[in-house]
Amino acid sequence: MSGFVPITQAVVLGAGLGTRLRPMTNHLPKPGVPLLQRPVAAHAIDHLARAGVRTVAVNTHYLAPALEELLPHHLPDGVRLRFSREESLLGTGGGIRAAWGKLNPREPLIVMNGDIVFQPDLLAAIGTHDAHDALATMVVRAHPEAQRLGAIDTDAAGRVVRLLGTPAGRDVANEWMFTGVHVLSPAVFELLPPEGCVIRRGYRGWVDEGLRVYAVPSAAPFRDVGTHAEYLGAHLDALDVDAGVAQVHPEAQVHPSAVLTRSFVGAGARVGAGVVLRECVVWPGTLVTDSAERAIIGPFGVLAVR
Repeated sequence: MSGFVPITQAVVLGAGLGTRLRPMTNHLPKPGVPLLQRPVAAHAIDHLARAGVRTVAVNTHYLAPALEELLPHHLPDGVRLRFSREESLLGTGGGIRAAWGKLNPREPLIVMNGDIVFQPDLLAAIGTHDAHDALATMVVRAHPEAQRLGAIDTDAAGRVVRLLGTPAGRDVANEWMFTGVHVLSPAVFELLPPEGCVIRRGYRGWVDEGLRVYAVPSAAPFRDVGTHAEYLGAHLDALDVDAGVAQVHPEAQVHPSAVLTRSFVGAGARVGAGVVLRECVVWPGTLVTDSAERAIIGPFGVLAVR
């Protein structure tokens, strides 16, 4: 990968409605919900910054002012943030195009979803993209149900030869799932649809036409925090890695008689006397007076997670 040119701009997709996370997303948009004490999208921006990205555009729609107020307080040093507000949802294809227009469409771009916990090797993806002079390079992962869910099929060299089952009749070596992370060459900008899905209205046609689309597999842990169970699971994964009993924000107050096991307590939260929390996430500013197990606790009440 020696000699490849770093990519310094990125789009983080943050305009979704977050319906599966309600009632949490009645209060904050999905990319803004607290994850490991910071907004979900901030973790994607951190990872991009470590790969050399210096300017990030985030598309917004649902509860846009809340996300636009929140994210600037959680930026890594040296990263500039721009917003692309959508008055009506443009879909992933239109969203990328509009946000890219806030940056430099004549330069390549990295795209990440703002609602995933995933840290792939972005430099490897950029290196592969450059080595193949690709139009687009998709970061993919193994999944036992890839075919049922919408497979990305590649040949032995890693080139995408079939997508969502079309075109038929091409030799396939591997089946993958798309992670929502991709590297795009400047030529893609004019090919993106003004609205709609980037896969169905973009990639599918590019692959059918035989354009140079490649895939880079990643074995990095992946979570889409779009459900209550995945959201809680992302926190518990972090505690397993850190081998910690609990993580309490310095600005939170926990009564000495409270017992916390594998739980997170956000800034300004208060946990009362005798409360026992096991595998819980307490949102910032929340008062907890009752014990709970496997729950998300916030201004929306107590959400039990099974």
